[in-house]
Amino acid sequence: INDSITNPGLRTYKLFKQEFGFEKYLHSINSFKHWNSLIKLRTSTHDLNIEVGRHIDIRNRSLRNCNFCNDKIEDEIHFLLECPVYHEERASLLHAYQINPLSLRYLDMPTLFSNVMSSRTPRHLDALGRFAYEAFTINPNSRLGLVVQPFLILSPICY
Repeated sequence: INDSITNPGLRTYKLFKQEFGFEKYLHSINSFKHWNSLIKLRTSTHDLNIEVGRHIDIRNRSLRNCNFCNDKIEDEIHFLLECPVYHEERASLLHAYQINPLSLRYLDMPTLFSNVMSSRTPRHLDALGRFAYEAFTINPNSRLGLVVQPFLILSPICY
């Protein structure tokens, strides 16, 4: 589990998983969509660029950047605690954990991430699942005032 070279999918999991056993969030989150989103976040089965890049064989992690914060790798820590696109969703998460959003810049992000992800408090788990669901399902382009033009995929017509 500690070898990130042979087990790159466990890179994040080992940051907060301290002991083997049944996880409380599996039976304490009532909303299926929040529960499912939290599972995706915890197990790195999501569409953040850190994982997408791994699956399309972009070996250099520093090239798996956030589409909105070009100088930051889009990993789970950036997604959960740093990316300004998700600041509205993050506000309720931080409130549940009683963390002042203004203090984030002074905190060690990997340690804070580990603490947030390893909490077993039902109120924390609900807030974390809600954050994951809302952040995974929003359209970041609309948050930033970007207009994304639809495009057509032209395929040859076979006769």
